[in-house]
Amino acid sequence: MSTAWLLSSSIKAAILLAASGLGALLLRRSTAAARHQIWALGVFAALVVPLLSLVVPSLLSVGTPTLGAVRTLQANAVVITGESAGGSQVPWSWLALIWASGTLVVLLQLVRGQLGARRIARGSEPTLEKSWLVARREAAAALGLTREVGLKCSAMIGSPMTIGVVRPQVLLPAAADSWSPERLQTVLVHELGHVRRHDLLLQLGAQIACALYWWNPLAWLAAARMRSEREHACDDLVLGAGVRPSSYAADLLEVSRSISRAPRSHACACIADASRMEVRLRRILDVAAPRGPLGVGFRFAARGATIGCVVLIACTSAASEPKASSAAAPAADVSIGKPSVRDPEARPFQQPGLLPEDANYLAVVAIEVQRHAEDLKRCFEGRRRVNPALSGEVVIHWTITTDGKVPDQCITRDTVGDPEIADCVNKLVTDSRFPAPPGAAVSVEFPFVFRTGS
Repeated sequence: MSTAWLLSSSIKAAILLAASGLGALLLRRSTAAARHQIWALGVFAALVVPLLSLVVPSLLSVGTPTLGAVRTLQANAVVITGESAGGSQVPWSWLALIWASGTLVVLLQLVRGQLGARRIARGSEPTLEKSWLVARREAAAALGLTREVGLKCSAMIGSPMTIGVVRPQVLLPAAADSWSPERLQTVLVHELGHVRRHDLLLQLGAQIACALYWWNPLAWLAAARMRSEREHACDDLVLGAGVRPSSYAADLLEVSRSISRAPRSHACACIADASRMEVRLRRILDVAAPRGPLGVGFRFAARGATIGCVVLIACTSAASEPKASSAAAPAADVSIGKPSVRDPEARPFQQPGLLPEDANYLAVVAIEVQRHAEDLKRCFEGRRRVNPALSGEVVIHWTITTDGKVPDQCITRDTVGDPEIADCVNKLVTDSRFPAPPGAAVSVEFPFVFRTGS
């Protein structure tokens, strides 16, 4: 994967995360579940857009449609050379290495948290207390949750928590034996709320986004806001189940006294987060705070808008995205000179099986291409100031209809690996004015060879 693709994907992801932050800000007077949904959709979009940025150009470049009888004309290479770029250069290889190292560090922390949660689960004992099982059944009924969720008791924790993405389990501390049935059911409603809302899976996605974009503060902000809003949303589920706000606030205060013994890991969802307890208590006791569930219309609109934004951003400059190629870039050429096209009157245009009128038309097309070659050289030299080692070949294929229009074009080969170079090649075709071909429409293919001079 090229550094250019990483940079392009990170910019697109930053735009999507910033849009999610703006959406959550606009919904500051709405429910916590709505804000959590917006942040989660932003994280999902940030994770998906790099893959779509690779897939969409390939889908758009499958080939040109057949317009009746289309003849294919293949030209000789247009050679673009540039002088050596001076001055300080950005060490892109080191940038990619630093990026990968940061991602690895965050991923290792994520794996460590997951392994810690599994270790706690293995050290816990399934509960056989009838009161606990009854409270779990009533809490699940209050939430409309039909999924089976394990219930265990652990001496390793001091606060109730939910762990497990595939097989969720609720862990209760040993002190839960002394809780009243009401408090036990309240705690279980909150913890099972995380299961119903798939909070652990969504938070895992947020942590992966933090690993991929570890240098971007928007990724960390999204993960932090999702943790905060998920707790508010589960508090709303508890209050929606008929629990009095004052009683719930008192239960939270009592449970939070043992929070110091709870492990700090994003692999679990803990009911008592001491760092934001005051904010939660104020919101719980605020009778004016909106607490309703997400409406179907809101879900549909939010997800539809997210999908639309992701596809739109992924398709942005899709034609300029380099296609994956296993071919290595050609060795640097030491020749220096202006861009040139082979003489249209030279013999190379007389390809085997090429009719004379096609050869003449191809020569005319080559002259038009040559008219824009200087622009392509300036584009190449500008990109070489960023990456002086740029070289390779870009092959572009386009169709010219009988009225001289270009209905479609696509890059069929790109060993340069620079999106802006590919964009300049595409622009050369779109800015050109080709005469109408004789007879039927023609399909033209031009290779552009970019060589680094000394």
